[in-house]
Amino acid sequence: MSESDTKQSPEAPSKGVPTVSDIFGQAVWLMTQSPAHRNFFLSDLEWMVMPPLLARQFRIFPGKNQPIGIALWASLTEEAENRLMSGNVRLAPQDWNAGDRLWLVELLAPFGHQDVMLADLQNTIFAGKKFKMHRTVNGVREVATLEGAKPGAPVAAPTVATGENGEAPAAN
Repeated sequence: MSESDTKQSPEAPSKGVPTVSDIFGQAVWLMTQSPAHRNFFLSDLEWMVMPPLLARQFRIFPGKNQPIGIALWASLTEEAENRLMSGNVRLAPQDWNAGDRLWLVELLAPFGHQDVMLADLQNTIFAGKKFKMHRTVNGVREVATLEGAKPGAPVAAPTVATGENGEAPAAN
């Protein structure tokens, strides 16, 4: 190996700035921790995770040593929204940022804390906006329409019991 083969490329990202592959890895790891997601195929990641990552329509919720959740959202056309509402959760890459209908497509929180994450989104990303999401109530999946916080009136996050140091349980 020559000296030029071992030098870092000038285009290499800074150690402090996460790359798409860093974030993708965190998303995949979170999916492996979720019973509802761990059996997805690798090909599912191409339509489920990559489009919102590339469009910067995601939020990673960090824990002390590992991520504890990820949110993925889309701005859909009426046609894409109708497909999503009818149960077809597979969005095409171009669907994710094509319209004005805001959806929280995925709130993956394998260690709990969904309510805290949702309140955070309502106070930041979705502040002042209406958005939709699927949720399950008594075993029935339904579409919920929610509102982000109004200026000067943040959505209160619920108090959550956590593990030691406020961290999610350690992965096996």
